[in-house]
Amino acid sequence: MKNVAVKALSGLGLSVLMASAWAGTIQDIKVTNVDNNRKIVKIYFQGGAVVPQGFMTDTPPQVALDFANTNLGVQQNALQYNDSLLKGISAASQDSRTRVALALNKKGQYQVERKGPNEIWVHLNGGGAPVSAHTGDARYNPVNVSVSKEQNQRAISEFAKAGDSKQPVNVEMKFSKNAKGAGVMEFTMPAKHSEPKIETSKGSVTLVFPDVRLSPSAQKTYDVSEFDTPVRKVALKRVGNNTKITIDNSNSDWDYSVKDNAGVYTVSISPKGSLFNSLDEKPPVKSFKGGRITLDFQDVDVRTILQIIARESGMNIVASDTVNGKMTLNLRDVPWDQALDLVMQARNLDMRRNGNVINIAPRQELLNQDKAIMQGQRELNEMGPLLSRTFQLKYKSVEDFKTVLKSVESGNSSNAATNTMLSGRGSVMFDVGTNTLIVTDVQNVINKFEKLIAQLDVPIRQVMVEARIVEANEGFSRELGVRWGLGSMDGYNGNERTYNGYKGGMSKDLWTPDITKKTVTQGDQSYEVIDKINWDLPNVNLPVSAATTALTLFRSTAHNFIGLELSAMQEDNRGKVVSSPRVLTQDRREASLSDGEDVPYQVSSSSGATSIQWTQAVTGLKVTPQITPDGNVIMTLRVMKNSISRYTPNGDPVIAKKEVETTAMVENGGTMVVGGIYVEENTNDNGKVPLLGDIPVLGNLFKHSTRNNRRRELLIFVTPRIIDTMNTGSLDY
Repeated sequence: MKNVAVKALSGLGLSVLMASAWAGTIQDIKVTNVDNNRKIVKIYFQGGAVVPQGFMTDTPPQVALDFANTNLGVQQNALQYNDSLLKGISAASQDSRTRVALALNKKGQYQVERKGPNEIWVHLNGGGAPVSAHTGDARYNPVNVSVSKEQNQRAISEFAKAGDSKQPVNVEMKFSKNAKGAGVMEFTMPAKHSEPKIETSKGSVTLVFPDVRLSPSAQKTYDVSEFDTPVRKVALKRVGNNTKITIDNSNSDWDYSVKDNAGVYTVSISPKGSLFNSLDEKPPVKSFKGGRITLDFQDVDVRTILQIIARESGMNIVASDTVNGKMTLNLRDVPWDQALDLVMQARNLDMRRNGNVINIAPRQELLNQDKAIMQGQRELNEMGPLLSRTFQLKYKSVEDFKTVLKSVESGNSSNAATNTMLSGRGSVMFDVGTNTLIVTDVQNVINKFEKLIAQLDVPIRQVMVEARIVEANEGFSRELGVRWGLGSMDGYNGNERTYNGYKGGMSKDLWTPDITKKTVTQGDQSYEVIDKINWDLPNVNLPVSAATTALTLFRSTAHNFIGLELSAMQEDNRGKVVSSPRVLTQDRREASLSDGEDVPYQVSSSSGATSIQWTQAVTGLKVTPQITPDGNVIMTLRVMKNSISRYTPNGDPVIAKKEVETTAMVENGGTMVVGGIYVEENTNDNGKVPLLGDIPVLGNLFKHSTRNNRRRELLIFVTPRIIDTMNTGSLDY
């Protein structure tokens, strides 16, 4: 029990000691903007706020606050501000004290206020007046800090030792693309910095520089995807006291390399499979995957070392009799295949591997063996028996294989071919009727033909290409006109049908009427009578050319009259024409489709002779598709929509052509607009009698107006669909 009590008292004393050693922990620092000349720095604690002791310096202007028995727990202990009063905040912890320094852009005053149990507010004033702090709670009064000159100088020296001597830095980045298609980034780091920690994942490379504090202005994300490299984005970010550079890459395979040159880090992200590294142009490093072994030998025979490697690796190693000499090795925890590679390089050896058997001999000896094998194979081809084999092609034509084999045909066979697979004694025959190749050669060549035909004689993929030609027309026209005049019929009685030398005369008429007469016989007397008088009013004659409506407001009811005729015409028209030619063709084979007619026209020569020539007014499609390995379709196409628009006075037709000719790539089943034309015509015509037509309101009686609006739009859509040759069912569109 005594021991238990001692342990309990010891634990209690330790907890009290720890509580006295760390009265609180600064968790966060925030700034509130009162106005351009006043700021409030709010310091948040965990475990109770500690009232600091502070001082102020004039050169440079700053406020230093010391918190006794306080730990520092903020994530970012250096902040910068773009403000006329507050320049930045930095915090540092040493032993059991934490110092918060407020860097100012000009001289000012400050006052500390304890705001609640877990907050300390620092009121900053850039003017000469003292800072007024609201106490809020009577238990927490403002603390006015004042120190002597000697205390101020001593505190400044202590601050230089314990304060934050590392200022935020700017890290510059330069991005470029080299000739190998790699993204190259250069990062200029400060003079004193630690080596970075490099982390890689499937889609990114991360460099973390410890104790390098990045300034807020340098924390950026760069989008470099437009350079067409494996690199997509580069992000520079500060995490605590460290600088983190994250390089986001594409989903494809890529390699990376990092090179340090006097504080300039060059990071290269290159596509995987490049022949050389994009930075130093060195051959790729060999990859070793064998189990790890340790070798420590002094002046030991090479054959003994090979025997030990064979036992450790479980491989069968056969060494040539010419392998000799001694070596000294001291290798620890290296892959066995890497140890074997080092031994062979040191003794100028090489190996040939067949399954789990490795044959090791001097390099020149193995080269001589390879030459002997090839020489024997060539002699076998020249002296070995000839065999004949027939290959009936399923999908390819034997005519296509003539080009593939690059043969010079003589009769039905080809001998002494140039750049061919045949040996000197071999021959090939082409039977076009049965689409068969007959190959006569040694067994090795026939085996090559089997592999070649298996790769090339495959079904050709087909593409259905559909074009949609949409032509929309919209028009509006309006026409207004007037026709009127003044007239007189003195001496004419409308009820009197006789005509006797213009009875009474027409002394006051303003124009000559159109009089129709007829002869009337009564008994034995004949005389002429007026059958019809048509008064043509020529005073104002501005009618509509093809009026749909005419309204006569006044007719002649007396000898003097006014005739007024209004005419108007309005027309709306909308039309839409859709043509959809489509054609099925094989990959890389041209196909064409047309629908229309050939139109004749007459042509005269210089001698006066005439001849008939023809032109086409058709809707058609001509296309050559090419299927890419990733399933898209590249099309070289020509789409036509031609028609007869009118005829010339001599009867020749005028063809309105609407065509597009282009090369474009479209995804399988996707639709793309490959061409479009939009035409808009607006016309306004006005005819009027001079001066009279300008009179307000009444001037409309002396005018003729026409307005026409026409819009025409042509769009051409193309949709390719790759047809599965194994699908024998119907196609859906």
